[in-house]
Amino acid sequence: MGALSFVAFYLTLAVIAGLIAAYAWRRRYYRSGRPFTLLMGAISFWCACHAMAAAEPSFAGTLFWSLLQYAGIVTIMPAWLLIAISYSGQWWRGRRRVQIGIFIPPALFCILALTNELHHFFLIDTLPDTSRSFMWLKVIRGPLFWVHSAYAYSCFVAGIILLARAVFLAAPIDRRHAWMMLIAALIPALGNLAYLAGAQSPWNDDPTPILLFIGGALSFYATIHFRVIDLAPLVEREVLAALPDGMVVMNRQGLVSEINAEAVELLRLPPGQQIGRPLLSLLAHSPHMADLQAMVADEPGPSAQQLVAGEGDQLQAIDLRLRPLHAANGVRVGTLLLLRDVSERARVEQARASHLAELSLINQVARAANTAAETERLIRAIAETIVRAGQWDRVTVGMARVDGGQLDIVADYRDEAGESYEGNLISGRVGADLLALMAADHSSLLALNDPEVARSLVGQMMERLGLRSILVVPLVLHSTPLGVLVLGSSAPRAISPAMTHLAETIGELITDATVRTRLYEEVRAADQLKSSFLATISHELRTPLTSIIGYNEMLQRGLYGPLGDRVAEPLGYMREASNTLLRLITDILDFSRMEAGQLKVDLSPVEPLRAIKSVIGQLQPQAREHELELRADLPDQLPLVYANSSRLEQVLTNLITNAIKFTETGTISVSPQPSEDRLRIYVRDTGIGIAAEDQEAIFQEFRRINHGGRHYSGAGLGLAISRRLTALMGGEIGVESALGSGSTFFIDLPIITLSTESPPTVMSLASHEVGS
Repeated sequence: MGALSFVAFYLTLAVIAGLIAAYAWRRRYYRSGRPFTLLMGAISFWCACHAMAAAEPSFAGTLFWSLLQYAGIVTIMPAWLLIAISYSGQWWRGRRRVQIGIFIPPALFCILALTNELHHFFLIDTLPDTSRSFMWLKVIRGPLFWVHSAYAYSCFVAGIILLARAVFLAAPIDRRHAWMMLIAALIPALGNLAYLAGAQSPWNDDPTPILLFIGGALSFYATIHFRVIDLAPLVEREVLAALPDGMVVMNRQGLVSEINAEAVELLRLPPGQQIGRPLLSLLAHSPHMADLQAMVADEPGPSAQQLVAGEGDQLQAIDLRLRPLHAANGVRVGTLLLLRDVSERARVEQARASHLAELSLINQVARAANTAAETERLIRAIAETIVRAGQWDRVTVGMARVDGGQLDIVADYRDEAGESYEGNLISGRVGADLLALMAADHSSLLALNDPEVARSLVGQMMERLGLRSILVVPLVLHSTPLGVLVLGSSAPRAISPAMTHLAETIGELITDATVRTRLYEEVRAADQLKSSFLATISHELRTPLTSIIGYNEMLQRGLYGPLGDRVAEPLGYMREASNTLLRLITDILDFSRMEAGQLKVDLSPVEPLRAIKSVIGQLQPQAREHELELRADLPDQLPLVYANSSRLEQVLTNLITNAIKFTETGTISVSPQPSEDRLRIYVRDTGIGIAAEDQEAIFQEFRRINHGGRHYSGAGLGLAISRRLTALMGGEIGVESALGSGSTFFIDLPIITLSTESPPTVMSLASHEVGS
């Protein structure tokens, strides 16, 4: 046989076997339908791989397809065994693990065959067969191949025994069907045994796939002609038994005519004979009695309902469908009740809903924790959130007092009016019991149905408050008890591990939020104390310093008589040092006011030329002392800006003073440049410059940049205050600089736009200020 005809022949067999498998799959809900689908699919796969092996021109390709075909070969005999089991009426209901176990050895054999090149235990050697006109293999079978063959034929023998038993037990009208099934099984087995024994086929190839195809085709004929898959004598019993759902058939009197094992299990019916007994009497002790009694009424119409019982892992959910059975004349002759176990789906949906509720509650608690700024408000908000979520009827949070022995009830929220302990101190034996629970390293469930709890003072308090159970969750930080979270329910309830974990998670959120809020309160109090301290100290220092500067000026002016030359120079130093100290104190005072939110800047129209000239005039002596040129490149006229005159001068003074401080030689220039709606004032120097990574840091409070180890005076507040003042005036401040190339600071301020028909007057400026 040539390669083309060989390939075409086996591909044709593969296609036909695949079509038969598809037909069987459409009838998979009948007895033997699924095993028959598996059998024909395996034959189709074997024939297809056989054809592909012949079509491959290379030795490696032929070897690959020859090994791959074992995935179909090892499946065939176990599939035959399943067909024999189901056909003979011995289908092992409820033993699915045994059915799956039949295919575990074939799966191992398939893996060993596919990995044969690693161990050569399945096929000892494979050589090219040069006797053909196409690439083929000569194989020397290994020990694992014979183990596979032994297992396959053990499945075959077991199946033959079952089919032979079916032939012996079948009624005469059904015996022909059974014989055809037995012959269909024997044909390929006998051919394979002959081939393994050394017999050669006329076409010099393994005849087994062809014989298997013939056996499968014979089974297909029996399926079509004799309806082998759903044999009439066994159909009612087998269909009922094989149904994955429960089914109950009742007559007009409500007596059970047919019932399968699945329905008995789902309805939890008592063991014994159910046929011929009223269904409602069988349901006397079933948890579904009330629901089913309402459904199974006289002359019922089609209806559907879901029964749910239990919770968590014990939850059982059953879908019920009730349909009346009518004869050809329309008279109701009985009722069909179908039951489907949907417990797994219901448990998944319940778990998903519970998980979503937990996530929602945690999210609500976290949001409540983030919105409250004070500890007590925070805890009250969380308690209210938990109760409103609906899982608990009462939530109480107590915080341990520093002195110990007492619990301060910070929050006590409930869903209805009643006695409240909020704001109270719990002490005595009740407080001691709660403190003992707080000191435990785990949550505790207390229920009144526990006699020991009922006799305790805590139990008496629970009974007085209408609570049947409480969950006590310690609030612990680093092994230190902080307080206790008590979740109360007015009905007895079992607490699942998931619910306990949720409560402990909420407890951790409360603990973290409480600690964070307390720290925030402490930091805020410390910050307010710092600002108050700075303001007080600055004020107390500024008053005597002002007097010192005043007396220094009077001495320099000679109001107390002429001074010698030796005294004038020290007085000048004293005045300069006093002014430096006064500016430093003023900066600290301004900063403390800014931190406290007490610094207000009144804005009005300001002439920038006047402010720039005033500052330059004040700082010219200081620039000359450092042998620097301080110049202003000013136009004849500049637009008015909306600012505060004194604060603008303060900002310009800070910038020019810094330029003088950090410039050893060269020039400092001030130049304004107006645009459409902003006025930018530049302060340029030829000083040491600022590195790019430090240009943002210099505007932070108390930040001083290291300049090669050289120390410069100042507290590091000038630029930080200048930025805040500029922002309060609606402007911006920035810097452009490079290390060693000087610096250019700039201020942007909003320009006031006035009518150009007439020059500005006092009234126009006043009206503009009022309108702003």
